[in-house]
Amino acid sequence: MDQILGQHPDAALLANTNFKQAVKTPTRENRILDKIVTNFSGFYDQPLIDRFLPTKTVRMHYRDKKWITPVIKSLIKERQAAFSGGNKELTRKLANCVKKEIRKAKHDYYNDRVKKHKKENPAEWYKQIKIMTNMKNANSYKTVPGVDRDDTAVIANRINDFFKSVAEDVPTMDATNLPAYLPDPSPPLRIQPWDVYQQLKKVKVGKAVGPDMIPSRIIKEFACELSIPLAHIFSTSLAEGVVPKMWKRAVVVPVPSLKPPLHVSTSSVQSP
Repeated sequence: MDQILGQHPDAALLANTNFKQAVKTPTRENRILDKIVTNFSGFYDQPLIDRFLPTKTVRMHYRDKKWITPVIKSLIKERQAAFSGGNKELTRKLANCVKKEIRKAKHDYYNDRVKKHKKENPAEWYKQIKIMTNMKNANSYKTVPGVDRDDTAVIANRINDFFKSVAEDVPTMDATNLPAYLPDPSPPLRIQPWDVYQQLKKVKVGKAVGPDMIPSRIIKEFACELSIPLAHIFSTSLAEGVVPKMWKRAVVVPVPSLKPPLHVSTSSVQSP
């Protein structure tokens, strides 16, 4: 080894042997073993690492999208450098690479982080989809100049007055001139009991009850007895153009936005 280092002082040697048996004298000061062990890392490892695996610094920001990767950030930096240098061809090429990487990153992010929530947690899935598509919550408050935003009745009347003012020059509509205005010269449609019976037999017994609190199993079981009075009610409703108030009611169960849901007075809830 001394001979090789003497002929090639810049060379690096890698020895694969048991030095405890090969070295019989202490390896200190100018001994060859110390040279090899001391110089190996600085001469061989670090230059090759710097050459083939150079260190790159990529700045990430907390506002970056969750699917943004260091590769995308690096490509964006190169694209901006090419744009600043006036290289249009390289800028266009790098811009296409950025779009391709973002598309791939979104696809991977959806499969790894979002897709699993579609059945397990639809609320979280929808939230992530809104983030990925850059959707923003629409402002549910309509502001009217000079009106308190919390006074919804006044806001509604102001909006109604505005729409009325748009059509002030239009003559008032005469409902009697409409061909569908009641009383119609032809008899109104009549609902037949057997049609009602067929629909009642299709009611799912496991379905939740309505505001009338009548179980679905009872409705299906007594479909024959209920079909005649219900057919009369349907036919009368069509003839008079009036829908019973009870039929306009529905049971709406709020979906809690917090898990587990808190008390209704303190919990943030959203309607389905």
